[in-house]
Amino acid sequence: AIMLADGLQGTHLYILYEGYGYTVASLYCLGFVSGAFTSPFIGPIVDHKVGRRNAALIYCILEVIINILEQYSYISGLILSRVVGGITTNLLFTVFESWMVTEHRKRGFSEEKLEIIMRDSVVASNLSAIASGCMAHMLAARLGPCGPFEGAVACTIVALILVATRWEENFGHQSGEAADGVPGVTSMKQHMSEALTTILSDSKIYNWYHSRFDGRCLANICVFMVSSPTSLCNSYSSRVKSNNFSWD
Repeated sequence: AIMLADGLQGTHLYILYEGYGYTVASLYCLGFVSGAFTSPFIGPIVDHKVGRRNAALIYCILEVIINILEQYSYISGLILSRVVGGITTNLLFTVFESWMVTEHRKRGFSEEKLEIIMRDSVVASNLSAIASGCMAHMLAARLGPCGPFEGAVACTIVALILVATRWEENFGHQSGEAADGVPGVTSMKQHMSEALTTILSDSKIYNWYHSRFDGRCLANICVFMVSSPTSLCNSYSSRVKSNNFSWD
């Protein structure tokens, strides 16, 4: 449900902003800048203060608000949605996976099963991305340009209910506390220092993140440039402004 919601709102965001008449690049940039500045603090705060379950609930609530704001052409609301979106992106790609790993080990399941779960989650995530693209197209054709965002709200509410009713809270190991033989961090500075040391000392980690980031950027550029030629963008934009949407 989470990845479906993320895919639904992501597929039509670019052309929706075009239809509103705002600079797409500037709004996108706000999200990345917000994510860059908040990413060093999200992990420690979630692990030691908020808790993964609570953070997942906060993510779902914020995403519902964001996808509602995206449906209106008020620049202040769009700016707020992009800034908050940078924070929720950090939560999306850290909280859910870390909760699953901790819960798996806390319940005493084998590491071999964890590898299978991680593998299957990647496959499911990719399939949901494909499905969300098809669903977004159908929702846009039936409900108008804001249809995919309404679908994203519905999917996020489903995820919110599941997290609230099915998840148990878990945290990262506390400051100074040993976990699997590794001493806990004692400060934000130490946390950042140890994270940087780990990344730089293992080329596999750096290369994996670097290739994933570049690949995602290039894929997005190709999709937007190939599937959204100028004539299509202009046609779509006029329909958004007039609120008269049809694929005919």
